[in-house]
Amino acid sequence: TDEAAKWAAQDGSDDVNIYPHQGESYGFSHGGTSTGGSPTGNKPIIERFSLTSDGDSTDFGELTNHPGGTYVSSSTPTAKDYGWCHGNNDGTDTINRTNHTSPGAATDWGNMTAAKDGDTGWSDGTTRGISAGNIGPSALDIIETFSYTSPGNATDSGFELTAAIGNVASTEDNTNGFTVAGVNGGMQTTIQYVAKASIADATDFGEVSATRAWAKGTNSKTHGFMLGGEPNGANIEKHPFSSSSGSADVAEMANQMSNQSSKGVSSTTHGYIWGGNPGGDPTSYTDDIFKVAFDSPYGSTDVGEITSNAPGTDYAKGYGGGGTQY
Repeated sequence: TDEAAKWAAQDGSDDVNIYPHQGESYGFSHGGTSTGGSPTGNKPIIERFSLTSDGDSTDFGELTNHPGGTYVSSSTPTAKDYGWCHGNNDGTDTINRTNHTSPGAATDWGNMTAAKDGDTGWSDGTTRGISAGNIGPSALDIIETFSYTSPGNATDSGFELTAAIGNVASTEDNTNGFTVAGVNGGMQTTIQYVAKASIADATDFGEVSATRAWAKGTNSKTHGFMLGGEPNGANIEKHPFSSSSGSADVAEMANQMSNQSSKGVSSTTHGYIWGGNPGGDPTSYTDDIFKVAFDSPYGSTDVGEITSNAPGTDYAKGYGGGGTQY
């Protein structure tokens, strides 16, 4: 809507550029894993939490399958009513669509070109979602797209990342989608970007301050933020969207939150991260939701817990699911 529009530049232009990668009302977590309770393993739950007041999440619906550590591309700028998610840590090719305004089951939207574990997702801001990379069942460098306007399968764009990589932090502005660090054999430091309006091969954009993987990506208007991840799950790192100068470690969160999906939730002022475990400790997991301010000193606040359960289940804390916002 016009009321929700954000100006991309204060240059006197009559063009209103609605920024699709930040929400004003709610954040959504799709999937994740459960390390205790009943059952264990991947969970199909969609959970919602407020971006205007701190508090726990609530059960919003279920996915069509059981994605764990789901990787997500957000909705179109003119109608943030829907979010799309794909991929999980078991490897699935299903694309799910969630209606952000109506609780209930997600819609099976189609299939990716291959089973995915560790791909990432962006929105081109108009009509399509973009997926890039993969870590399993096989490492991939392909960039593929799927339509927002009608159900259907994804198609290979014919273009590639600079190298096969997965488990990245996913950030984006209106122009480019970024993969930040990730895994290719071992943990990596590379930042690369893909132009979204006219897709071509990815371009190297610099390096993060140290090897990282399994972190969440969030977005201010001018910078991408990488939150948590391995090996130090408390790091807050940011990179500019406008110049290829790499990224900087700017602060630490109060909690260590490793084992994340690639996409967090972004409001106009904060990035959100939830779930995961401290420093990769396989015996200890958290159900906390943290928000991190986009402005210095980048303070982090524990705002609630991921608590919802599907009927007849008792899911416990585990890996953080993938995020969209409304």
